[in-house]
Amino acid sequence: MIEANDIAKASQIIKDEIETYCLQGLSEISTCRYLANKYDCYWQSLQKLSNNQIKSCKKATEISQKILEKHL
Repeated sequence: MIEANDIAKASQIIKDEIETYCLQGLSEISTCRYLANKYDCYWQSLQKLSNNQIKSCKKATEISQKILEKHL
């Protein structure tokens, strides 16, 4: 089961990856679209997760679980 600190960890992973790609010259939207393919999620959900704007706990949990599974 995913806990709140797991969601925070997934959010930080996405923030770090977005920042890394943006520093290389890619736009945030392009980066999120790339990461959406990598983590099999919607790009807008990843963007919202990185900004802590997801209002649904279920959605945040689902996305975080995918990120943590594929990141490790």
